[in-house]
Amino acid sequence: MVENPYTFGRKALIVDDTQTMRSVVRGCLKAIGIKEIVEAVNGEEAYSIVQSQQVNLIICDWAMPTMNGTELLKKLRENESYKDIPFLMLTGNADAELVSESMTLGVDAFVIKPFKPQTLCDKVIAMLKKRTSQD
Repeated sequence: MVENPYTFGRKALIVDDTQTMRSVVRGCLKAIGIKEIVEAVNGEEAYSIVQSQQVNLIICDWAMPTMNGTELLKKLRENESYKDIPFLMLTGNADAELVSESMTLGVDAFVIKPFKPQTLCDKVIAMLKKRTSQD
């Protein structure tokens, strides 16, 4: 596999309450060259991980117990140390209000479930490419 300059050296955090979805996302990330991957089952656990280790990308489900994806995004964007971490939201709910709220909070990209793995891979690369060109 050829290293992708946008994914090389990145550490990703997958946040989803279902093991199956975390496995699908993990496979996509590995396919595009992201080797360091950590996982959380809800936003609360994800926030603890972000506080304890450097993460360069977050792929997060919206609907989870304890702290959902929007609540995690808001908490991250309010903290100066974490506000610039690229954040992709996975959701089975394409509700305009959810999308609008997440855009206001600073989500970088959305992927609607169900999705093809290649769609997620392409969206992650595009998101990181955009972020890199803005820096």
